[in-house]
Amino acid sequence: MAACNYDDYIGNEYPLKRGILITIFSQSFPLKHGDDNYLKKSMLTIEGGVRADVDARFLQDVFKELYPETSDVILKNSQTKLQVKYYIQQLGKKENKEYDYYFFVFLTYMSCSNIESSSNKDERIHLYDGLCPMQEFYDEVKRVEALAMKPKIFLVQADDINLLDDKKFTKTKGEMVIVKAMKIPQDADRLVLMSDLPQRLANPDLKAGDKLPSFLIQAFGKTLLNNSKRSPEKRLDLLALTPIINSKVLKRIDDLRKDGNKRAKDMTVPLVSTTLTKLVKI
Repeated sequence: MAACNYDDYIGNEYPLKRGILITIFSQSFPLKHGDDNYLKKSMLTIEGGVRADVDARFLQDVFKELYPETSDVILKNSQTKLQVKYYIQQLGKKENKEYDYYFFVFLTYMSCSNIESSSNKDERIHLYDGLCPMQEFYDEVKRVEALAMKPKIFLVQADDINLLDDKKFTKTKGEMVIVKAMKIPQDADRLVLMSDLPQRLANPDLKAGDKLPSFLIQAFGKTLLNNSKRSPEKRLDLLALTPIINSKVLKRIDDLRKDGNKRAKDMTVPLVSTTLTKLVKI
């Protein structure tokens, strides 16, 4: 069971003493579209010569600036479902470092079953070995006792390729991409931010030199950095920042509409769901 003293329990903020763990699970291409460069994530080379999603690199830089001494960023590329679950299970082992805040970032694509008769059409993200409902990872985190009463932040950038111009890629039979009816289970101490806006919308020109992060990832990182520049008494907690994050994303959607993007009318701001019981000050 996670260690928690009386003051921590009754306080109105989650304590931050031992640091923050940010784990990024990155799937750089959508299933059944692996050869389509237009749909692949924009990749960069980071420290150690590792190839990483531009979103991952951006988040790494954000946390390095915010918490250079107390944040650890772990990048997991092309993971299978069992690998993700095993990693989460190991967070509870005594020999592993313990943190106060846990961020789980999924940079991937979103799909659901295209069987119209199915009465249980749940949202599933793309992993290296197939599709998996996010629910399974929420449940896996919930089983780790060492994470009890600590904030678990899920940042999910799951591209819906149907929001892109279908003339620029070939649709295949089988999986159908959709995230319009997302169901987030209700469990304690969790905040979920989930966006289906494809990363490609931030990088319309494949030949351009600059590779920009997804709208949600950009808005999330910039909002945290701007918040950190306020005086301590004026800084907002993470939940209070979500409307600001969404307003930045909405501005980008509005820009697409003004530019004549026909798919922009179907685009929505990130879904936010929370069962946090205290304030996350970051």
